Amino acid sequence: MPLSLVLCNATLFDSATGRLQPHVSVAIEGERIAWVRRTDGSDDAAARVVDLAGRTLLPGLIDAHVHVTAT
Repeated sequence: MPLSLVLCNATLFDSATGRLQPHVSVAIEGERIAWVRRTDGSDDAAARVVDLAGRTLLPGLIDAHVHVTAT
C-alpha cells in the first residue's frame, strides 16, 4: 500500500522520554502511523509530503477529557 501522507521536518514530542526530537519525518498510511524516522521527505513518490518547518507534532494526542460534576 503506498504511503498516503508524509509529514517531514517536524519536531516530534516523544512521550516515552519526555523530550522533543527535531528533524523527524512521520509517514501515515490510512489512519495509522507507518513509520517515524530522522529523515527529510519520503521514499514513496506517490505520497503527499507536507513540510512542517519545525513545528511540533504530537502523534496519538486525542481529545479524551471529561467534565465531572458532583451533585
